[in-house]
Amino acid sequence: MRNISLDLLKVLLALFVMLIHLKFLSTYYPEISYFLVNGIFRVAVPTFLVINGYFLCQIIGTEKFRIQIKKLLILYIAWMIVYAKFWAINNNTTELILTIFFGYHLLWYIPGLILSAIMLNCMRNVKATHLLYISITLLVIGFFIQNSINASAIHIETDSELAKIVLYRNFIFDCFPFLCVGYLINRCNIIEKMHKINTPIIMITLALSISALAFESWFNLSTYGKDKPIDLFISALPLSSILFLTFIRTAIMGRTKIMSNFATAIFFTHLLCIIIARKILSTIHMENEAVIYILTIALAIIASISLAKTKEKYKNMPLL
Repeated sequence: MRNISLDLLKVLLALFVMLIHLKFLSTYYPEISYFLVNGIFRVAVPTFLVINGYFLCQIIGTEKFRIQIKKLLILYIAWMIVYAKFWAINNNTTELILTIFFGYHLLWYIPGLILSAIMLNCMRNVKATHLLYISITLLVIGFFIQNSINASAIHIETDSELAKIVLYRNFIFDCFPFLCVGYLINRCNIIEKMHKINTPIIMITLALSISALAFESWFNLSTYGKDKPIDLFISALPLSSILFLTFIRTAIMGRTKIMSNFATAIFFTHLLCIIIARKILSTIHMENEAVIYILTIALAIIASISLAKTKEKYKNMPLL
């Protein structure tokens, strides 16, 4: 048996990632779009990492950990091949090398997960409180690097925006803090302790965390403008943890992994669906943002259901 509520959370998070890359509502309501795309929706990747960290706790330091890392490497290679057309031909040598090692577009998540998991495995004997302090410190450092670059306080001689982004959006400053918090939630039995806390208190804490993320989004907009890349949010650390704890304590039990596979498929296929949708509408001279949203979501659902069902039948399929 598995907790389907977490699978439903994964689907929601995958949809958030898709809406980020669609730049949802940017044409119609740019201010609202900013607070969603560069605000609320950005909790998706941190929460995915918290979920991964929680379940990583069960296998870290064992042979299963090595097997899982191998599976992630195969997954990375498979999707890099799928998206090869969009990154392999690049005259910018620096960007090409960075793409190979850090991943194309959304695929940066996999090497980030792999390397942060290995880092956590090496630190698994460190005291829980020390691990938490290290996680917070690394996130804060990454946050200040991001903001310094956006404020032009750090001048980098490069013609590649990716070279700037990977300075903070990497396994050390972005992935490790959230992965470690998920790991600590399991290691310290936080779930059991949460049963003593009333639901209204949890909901209030969740609302306050969302408000903090919204405030941080407003701060970024007013300080750096709408065109600067924002990946790291300090408030995402408590929000992603509370969001995960809220869903996991709402147990909806089931036997199948198809919903989880569906969420994973949406995460990996949606960018390709966006590209295809834009290409189709461009061909018929109908570049309407609302239609692009609808067509992309439809394509992503079809592709993801197909992949999820295929995974159910062929367990060793490398794409999920």
